[in-house]
Amino acid sequence: MGFYDWLRNHQGEVIGVQQWVDETSTFPFSTRFGGVEANVKHGVLRIFFGQSREVDEENSCDQDFGSNRLLVTGESVALTFHAPHLIAER
Repeated sequence: MGFYDWLRNHQGEVIGVQQWVDETSTFPFSTRFGGVEANVKHGVLRIFFGQSREVDEENSCDQDFGSNRLLVTGESVALTFHAPHLIAER
């Protein structure tokens, strides 16, 4: 699926996750869910956990791999992440 970055604000708080998609032709991009931004051209899906969209790009570059899953059934989609090491500030 590609790697993912934890999106942080300027205070170091995690406000979302950004999934970089390797194979965009088979990934079910959707923006019909609140808090989701999709850029199909660049293969990027951003999922925000709240209202804040002020991302500190410099501190949002974890490039984590693995243990995330894409689950699709009918019109339902779930994207999971495994982050036992995740802390608010890097």
